[in-house]
Amino acid sequence: MAKDISPAEIAANQKCDLFALIFQEIEHNPLLLNENLEMVLEDNPVSNKPEATLVKVGLFRASIRTYVAKHPVSGEVINNLPIMVSSWRENSFHLKEGCETPPIEKLNNKAFENVEGSAKFFLSQVELISRANKQEA
Repeated sequence: MAKDISPAEIAANQKCDLFALIFQEIEHNPLLLNENLEMVLEDNPVSNKPEATLVKVGLFRASIRTYVAKHPVSGEVINNLPIMVSSWRENSFHLKEGCETPPIEKLNNKAFENVEGSAKFFLSQVELISRANKQEA
């Protein structure tokens, strides 16, 4: 008898499967071999598989993360841009409660529907923050 999969597991697997495709696109890029760069994979708490990565270069950050695209029960598309790339400078804004939205001018966000476009933009942001870090050094 097959094990029933909960909606939470379906959603987690959806996000992690999408991230696996992104990671295949970026993992061997020479930009990520920079010795001053730290890359951290962020695991989904349900599946314990990566759903995002955060790159740190000095005080600069870039992340690429996945979101649920289809409702886990109905299969209906609920998010046609399930990939988000963000970049920012650490300590460039302060949140009082920790859950507010940062000021738009301090955070660069761009949403994507496909792996290729998001991976390319993410790598461009890694290159940008690497250059910015060198200028501050």
